[in-house]
Amino acid sequence: MSDYLYLLENHLSAAQNKVARLFGAAASAADQTLYLTGGAIRDLLGGFPTRDLDFTLCGDPIKLNMSSVEEAGGLILRKDDVRKLMHFQFPEGVTAKIGMARTERYNKPGAKPQIAPSDIREDLERRDFTVNAIGLGLTRSAKGMLADPTNGLADLGSREMRTTNSSAFAAEPNRMARLIRFQHRLSFTVAERTLQQLQNACDADLQRLITPACWFEELCAWGSEAAPSVMLRELEDRRILSIPGCNYASIVKWEKLKRSIPLAGTGWTDGWRSLYLAMTDGATARQKVDIAAGLGITKESQDALKNLVVRARKLESAIVAPSVKRPADLYLTMKAFAPDEILLALNTCGQRVVQDRLRNTLQKHFPVAAEMRGASEAEIVKRLNEKPKKPEEDLNLEE
Repeated sequence: MSDYLYLLENHLSAAQNKVARLFGAAASAADQTLYLTGGAIRDLLGGFPTRDLDFTLCGDPIKLNMSSVEEAGGLILRKDDVRKLMHFQFPEGVTAKIGMARTERYNKPGAKPQIAPSDIREDLERRDFTVNAIGLGLTRSAKGMLADPTNGLADLGSREMRTTNSSAFAAEPNRMARLIRFQHRLSFTVAERTLQQLQNACDADLQRLITPACWFEELCAWGSEAAPSVMLRELEDRRILSIPGCNYASIVKWEKLKRSIPLAGTGWTDGWRSLYLAMTDGATARQKVDIAAGLGITKESQDALKNLVVRARKLESAIVAPSVKRPADLYLTMKAFAPDEILLALNTCGQRVVQDRLRNTLQKHFPVAAEMRGASEAEIVKRLNEKPKKPEEDLNLEE
């Protein structure tokens, strides 16, 4: 086993390792080469938590036999027949995508690209930033070998964001927003030439070519970030994005509350919903319409927002129900709700008893359950309901 494969196995969670093996087996069965690429490798080599798995296949992944992936609970969220790209959601919160190694040629800024199959080197060279343009072979002769055509490993070492080519922003203007997000998430500096390229793109007004659909992807990404308020302010300062009536104070409160929830590592795939509601809190009806249009909020997204509010209200009622008395009752009640549903209840409910119960359960009972990893629910319930020992019970006094 190569050092990189050993590092990968120890860096990913058990659930992520399982998904990597499933895709590797599917690629091997088709005698095709598979790489782990993009943010997954950046996070692995940079020592950051890996959020999503990004696989690149030297072939058409849509033609792969995915029966084992589906049997493991892999659900296809989206499929792009042009780019030969599929997005998956797995149990335990694991998300992954697998795409064809490809080139993308753009006739003009923001235009639809001309797609063609390629080798891994060409695929990595057409990506946005050097730190995202690294691949690790998982199958065949490439297994354990690192592909790094733009010297991204060096930029990871110097903690610097750098575009892979001079036309990166012109090809895909949404990379302007991605640069700001990665810069603040990773606490990296931006290379001087890349900063000049960003300024040139702003001066050319390329930000107007960023589609609402792309902004919605950014919104979903902000929902998983620790401090989206900083990103939003810089986007506004650089005239890349303007959100009329954006409530920054409410977003900062959202950030603080999110840090208090010990589930932040999993289940934040819909974190954008509570963030969006915080962002638009206090906005006028006209401003809300403009924000929704600009950020690509579809009818389906509006329904998701309404469902979040309904679920948060259900939590507020459930947590103070007469039957919820013991610590385990509180824990099991909250465990049935998603993190952003808990977050919205914390952020908007004005009832003191609801706030106290939510906070006490998060601060006292969830940490106990987390310490009992691998234990059955019955064992956790028993532990939570145990009466704390009195100090003298722990003393072994000699007569």
